[in-house]
Amino acid sequence: MIKDIFAVLVNRILARGGNLIVLALLARYLSTADMGVYGLTSITSYTVIYFASLGLRNSSAFFLAKGLFDEAQIKQALLFSWPLIGALAFASMLLLTNYNLSGSLPTEIVLLASTAVIPMVFVYIGQGIFLANKNIRAFNQSELFSRYFLLGGVVLAILLEKISLSIALLIFVASQFAAVFYVFAKAYSNKAVFQNLGLQMFSPLLPMIKQGGLFSLTLAFATMNSSVSVYFSNLALDATATALIFAALKLTELVSEAATSASLVSYSHGIGQTSRRRALHNTLQAAWVLFVVVLVGAIALIVLADPIVRIIYGEKYLDAVAILPWLALGLPFHCHARVVNSGLCSQGEIGSGAFIQGISVLINIGICIGVATSMQSIVIALMISRVFCFFAYSWYLAKMLNVGYIRTVFPRRSQWVLIRNALADKTQKIRKKLRLT
Repeated sequence: MIKDIFAVLVNRILARGGNLIVLALLARYLSTADMGVYGLTSITSYTVIYFASLGLRNSSAFFLAKGLFDEAQIKQALLFSWPLIGALAFASMLLLTNYNLSGSLPTEIVLLASTAVIPMVFVYIGQGIFLANKNIRAFNQSELFSRYFLLGGVVLAILLEKISLSIALLIFVASQFAAVFYVFAKAYSNKAVFQNLGLQMFSPLLPMIKQGGLFSLTLAFATMNSSVSVYFSNLALDATATALIFAALKLTELVSEAATSASLVSYSHGIGQTSRRRALHNTLQAAWVLFVVVLVGAIALIVLADPIVRIIYGEKYLDAVAILPWLALGLPFHCHARVVNSGLCSQGEIGSGAFIQGISVLINIGICIGVATSMQSIVIALMISRVFCFFAYSWYLAKMLNVGYIRTVFPRRSQWVLIRNALADKTQKIRKKLRLT
């Protein structure tokens, strides 16, 4: 499992790297106010697809891995439910965008931002098929495809001197539709999927929604926690503060991709594990491996905050340097919690994750309502809510494993051995590649 985590981690860092280049370019060619709008709509879209997907990505992976439904049935259900789910996502995004921007922008901006979630939700639920088959390569490519299409489109628009907020959003929408074609080509190449069509093809939907709905809610809460910081900066401060917090969050996401990669692999391996205790033990191992990896990245962000912001975003974003260390401090705890959450969900403990993440969002909102007078206070609220998640998940995992709290809240010797072996294995592979070149 650790090897798969590193494979997905490398891919997602490449994907985020491409995305970071896009943001670096937009930061130089758009005003900070326009970047604030781009950031707000971007981060809202991911919250929306987690809600609107109804948990179908993870539940489809679960049902396929357990053999509870035929693969063709699952694929039919996902494909033909997309128009309805896409419409739900579009309507939700339209309402949120209108509320967030208070009707202050042209209709075309609102419509473009809302349209993006239609292809995004198809790609998101379609990835469940790749997770079920442990096809990590296809999953990785589905992520990279849209990111580098977006990068190419933004570079072309800049070369043609046509870049603007509306053009940037249009390219973002186009990149998501490009990813739809990739997922469709990889997941629906078998003609059997289009045979025996009828109402019976929707029969897996209700069981999948029941199984995955809470998990989807958990992910939505996790994303919403970051969104709260962006929302409050927009409401309590101004568009420039929104752009600065969004820019800082995106820098930390390059490091926190470790959490996403590990949580996906943890879920993929967990649903195929017959021993519940072994699955949870593996989850704890993976969580601590990622904690250490992310801690190194967080320290680098804290020490190099000024040059990183200066190089990537430019002089007008230097105020983000003051908030970046606070976000970095919470990263290891955030990543640990994400992995444990996925491991628990793979073993059917979905409600606990939704409850913990929901409480963390309330903590964040409560602090922001009380003391959201500056960018620092807003990001400190996010950090506190993430540390809460770490301790809450550690407590629940100790309860599930029937061990003392101290054994989950602190790393054990076996976890250090795993970290050392994983790093040694990865270093050896890199050396071999360097010799070949």
